[in-house]
Amino acid sequence: MGDTNGQSKTTEGEYTPHEREVVGSVIEIWKKNPATETLGNAKLHQLVKREHPTWSLSEKRLKNLLKQHGLQTHTPIVQYVSETVSAPTPGLELPPGVRLEMTKSRGKALYAARAFSEGDLIWEEEPLVLVAPLDVIPLMRKTLACAHCARPFQQRSKAGGVPMGGSDCKTCPARWCGPKCRKADCIHAALWHQAGHTRVKEDVWQRFEQFCLENEWNAAYGYGIVLLNMLKDPSKGKLRKKIDAMAQVRQDVRQKAVDSAQPQSSNPFGGGGGGLLQEQYEALWKEGYELLRDAVGPSYTLTYDEWMLGLGMFNINNLDGNLFLTQSHLNHSCAPNVDVKIVGRTAGIKVYAKRAIKQGEELLTTYVNPNDPLAKRRYDLRVNWGFQCNCTRCKEEDKEATQAAEAQLSGLTLATPMADRTRRKSVRFDEKPQLQSS
Repeated sequence: MGDTNGQSKTTEGEYTPHEREVVGSVIEIWKKNPATETLGNAKLHQLVKREHPTWSLSEKRLKNLLKQHGLQTHTPIVQYVSETVSAPTPGLELPPGVRLEMTKSRGKALYAARAFSEGDLIWEEEPLVLVAPLDVIPLMRKTLACAHCARPFQQRSKAGGVPMGGSDCKTCPARWCGPKCRKADCIHAALWHQAGHTRVKEDVWQRFEQFCLENEWNAAYGYGIVLLNMLKDPSKGKLRKKIDAMAQVRQDVRQKAVDSAQPQSSNPFGGGGGGLLQEQYEALWKEGYELLRDAVGPSYTLTYDEWMLGLGMFNINNLDGNLFLTQSHLNHSCAPNVDVKIVGRTAGIKVYAKRAIKQGEELLTTYVNPNDPLAKRRYDLRVNWGFQCNCTRCKEEDKEATQAAEAQLSGLTLATPMADRTRRKSVRFDEKPQLQSS
């Protein structure tokens, strides 16, 4: 019988596999050796037939099934690093032993102005903009957590369970950990007080806040907090200049990389397919924009273009939900020479030398989990930061994986690293990146 999508008997000892079996077999091959994802349909067909010699399966049918389920090989890689721009940061005070260069290929980059030994503290810094974790906001609104740093209160009074200690706001129910958080909270009135002098519609802001909570939209809330900090900046515009100098890219441009990494149709065989449709993304972007625009409307005219740039900026620059100034200049390597340690929500970060660093070396961090296999690291970097990593480590691992794929094609046995994911990983449009690109 001819090739069909159903299962049917053919000659003795052979049968036409169901499409579920075919696609499942391909995914297993990719999981065992991610390098086989780069093979063309002809070579991939050879591997499938080697795994299942009794299958009656043509190369044409395999190609059609891969296309049908959004699993085509040699899909063009979407990158947006060329559309990401940044500018020199005005008034940047660098730590001792660190210098900044503007490069053509890597944008802003930090270099060692002197040698560092392994374990040396290179610098430490507090957040430029502190953003409360989205899931702690309900506690803040119930005065069970600090209105600035979001640290939950531990002690309660015996009568009524009211948090003890800290500082109370004289106008609203909000509480702070102490005088330091109270003084640092320059946007408190805009978030909590229904008063004309705040120049922000507090009730609309809270609807925006709730909208972000319901949609688990960290980037939207984060950018909203950044915008309020810029509008209420006591330094009269210096914060905006620093934010504007950070890496900038529109969120809809970033979305193209997410979409290209997901199958075009629902894939029940272990792939992604859980992402939203483009129309849903656009509707969500528009609704979030209108809420934030109306909230700040009395004092600022927020444009849609600025909103989309703000979402992209926050996504590629935040570290643990906060923005840091000096750290935002670090570029990526899968074999980094610095280690960025998060000390605490308000204490910020400390940057250590991961190994001995020579004078003149670029200081490099990692944006992804360095323990992940090559395919996953490259996937995460391409989707979240828009570039294909070709550091020395990636090139070496790529070469080894390619050799393993060719050996597998030749029928040889060669151990390869197991991938810890299926080929198609669904990534939310606002997934929080771990580290920042410049």
